[in-house]
Amino acid sequence: MINGSVKITGEEFYNLLRKKYNVDGQKLYGNYSFKKWLKKESDSYSFQFNGNNPLKSVPKNWLVEAKDVKNKGGTINRNWFNEHFQKTNFNDCRASVAIWLIENN
Repeated sequence: MINGSVKITGEEFYNLLRKKYNVDGQKLYGNYSFKKWLKKESDSYSFQFNGNNPLKSVPKNWLVEAKDVKNKGGTINRNWFNEHFQKTNFNDCRASVAIWLIENN
């Protein structure tokens, strides 16, 4: 939300993140920090971060689609990522970071 009242689209949210996170080491939460925007073949960028594991990145489509679902009143959690992206045994920190970004930005 902008100023607590206007919902932004998933694409606008992604663009907001691109502007807000731009310095290697910016603190997210816990042991997680922003690393960089990782260029992908599709001319988009994934949100790359450091944490307890080797570098990981959250794809643009995860951020955009999850934010749009959240705006429509959907619940975004690990189960949603499992179902929506058809992952099995989805147990990695990318979903947690994506959820945190949506809930805290």
